[in-house]
Amino acid sequence: MKHMKLIVVLLLGCSYTMAKEVYDIPIDSSLKYSHSAYGGMWDYFSGEHLISSKYTIQGSFNSPDQSGLIVILTPDLSEISKLPSPIRIKPIPPKKIEISNSGEIARKLAPSSELDKVLELKEHPYLIVGEAQFLITNFSTGIECDYREYQAKAIAIVQQMEVAKNGGKRINVC
Repeated sequence: MKHMKLIVVLLLGCSYTMAKEVYDIPIDSSLKYSHSAYGGMWDYFSGEHLISSKYTIQGSFNSPDQSGLIVILTPDLSEISKLPSPIRIKPIPPKKIEISNSGEIARKLAPSSELDKVLELKEHPYLIVGEAQFLITNFSTGIECDYREYQAKAIAIVQQMEVAKNGGKRINVC
């Protein structure tokens, strides 16, 4: 009987975490809510969106496309205000967006000689930072490691504004 009580408590706990998120989506946004997955813990948006953002290219053992590279966008407040933002569960705005096809985009943003330096995972890693306009799709957000994360696929780099080699600080990803 003790086991039955534990199962009921676990089921109640799981149903609490599966609550639907509510999003603040700008009226003129090209990103529209599409669907939820993983028990409501990850939400997906359809459409394409043009975003101007700073970016960081860094090395990682956990890159989303197994390239060893992560491209992270860090948009300013005016760009963040154009994206869907959660308002109920962990209401953290999209200050950091991980690009799901990082290896492909990193190769378009930087020469291979620079990316080779990024891939050398050291105590003081080599980073590439810059600013560009990206056309993104498959925008999504979810809770991982008790932290809200954002991801998108970059379809194109519309305009690259500036690049700094080995500048900036490493950005933590879960």
